[in-house]
Amino acid sequence: MNEQFQAVMEKKNILESKKPIPEDNLKVIKEKVWLEWIYNSLALDGNSLTLNETKDVLEGKVLDSKTPREQQEVLNHKEVIEYIENLVAKKEPLKEEQLQEINKLLLGGISNKFAGFYKNHEDVVAGDDRSATAYATVEYDMQKLMTWYEENKDEFNFVELSAYMHGLFLGISPFVVDNGKTARFLLSLELMKGGYPPLVITKENGVKYRASLERANITGDYEYFLQYLLSELDKSLDLYLENL
Repeated sequence: MNEQFQAVMEKKNILESKKPIPEDNLKVIKEKVWLEWIYNSLALDGNSLTLNETKDVLEGKVLDSKTPREQQEVLNHKEVIEYIENLVAKKEPLKEEQLQEINKLLLGGISNKFAGFYKNHEDVVAGDDRSATAYATVEYDMQKLMTWYEENKDEFNFVELSAYMHGLFLGISPFVVDNGKTARFLLSLELMKGGYPPLVITKENGVKYRASLERANITGDYEYFLQYLLSELDKSLDLYLENL
């Protein structure tokens, strides 16, 4: 993994050397990254909009051939991205309330009664053989997670910390709905704090993503998951560098 990490760091350093990125270039990059990010995140969880249809919704068009829910999901993702970019810009430390706000934004206009609320019944993490945290201990386990973060955030690099937080959060799966999407935004939020681009997990690599994550959650060994994340992060960096 060391060689893979070094390759990613080299590209990150090139990106850093290009800053400040001219506004026109940054606008083009943001449009492309946001579109790929939103489309793939939703496609991973079954949204049927194509890349072009996702672009149409982001531009304010209403698609009669698609459900209102699928289109609202696109707009909600845009809100979440704006929210986490603001957190990064302000250098806000990670707080439990931010994860609740992300989940709330994801479900706005779709499932308001569950938006941002911790679960109140038993649930199972999709693709995992183990039960998620029992609903009665969710608040306690989330407090433990945030304590772990505070105690370990300086012990790991940003990629490692993002990976661990992603997996540990999903092991709890505290929310009633959209734990997966919330976890992926948490992953990108922590990477962006370290100067990395957001991580776009593509629809095509969804099986590999879930398999590597399941392996990490079951065995506690994150090596394979980290290798996967670095390969995806390498592509995300290319998306930025190609448009400079």
